[in-house]
Amino acid sequence: MKKKVIYLAILLLSCIHLSCKKTKNSKQCYQVKVISNYCPKTGSVLVSFTKANPDATPIKDNNNKIVAYQAALLNVPEEFQIAEKTFYVTYHYDAELSKPDAVACPAIFGVVKILVSDSISNEDCNK
Repeated sequence: MKKKVIYLAILLLSCIHLSCKKTKNSKQCYQVKVISNYCPKTGSVLVSFTKANPDATPIKDNNNKIVAYQAALLNVPEEFQIAEKTFYVTYHYDAELSKPDAVACPAIFGVVKILVSDSISNEDCNK
C-alpha cells in the first residue's frame, strides 16, 4: 500500500511539474526587427529575430541554409508597427493561432509561426 501511495505521489508531482512548465524561450526577452504589417489581424507585424529562435519559423535560402528566424507577432502597439523598427519582446506561443487553417496571408509571406506578445519595449529587458 505504501508503494502505491508513493508512486501516486510521484505521478501527481510529475504531472503538476509538466503542466506548469513553460518553454524557456517564452519568458526570455528577444530583439526583433519589423519587416512589415501582417494581415489580416489588427496589431500584428511580421518580424525577424536578430538571433536564432527555436520558437520562430526558420527561413532558408536556396542552399537550405537558415538565413533568418521570422514570426507573426500579435498584440503589437501601433507605435511599434513601423517597418525596420527594432524592439524587445517577451511572448507566448498559441498553438491554436498557428494551425494551418488560421494562417494569415500565406500567399504573400509564406507560413510562419504566430506568437502573441506579452510585453514590448525599446529597452533591452534582459538587463
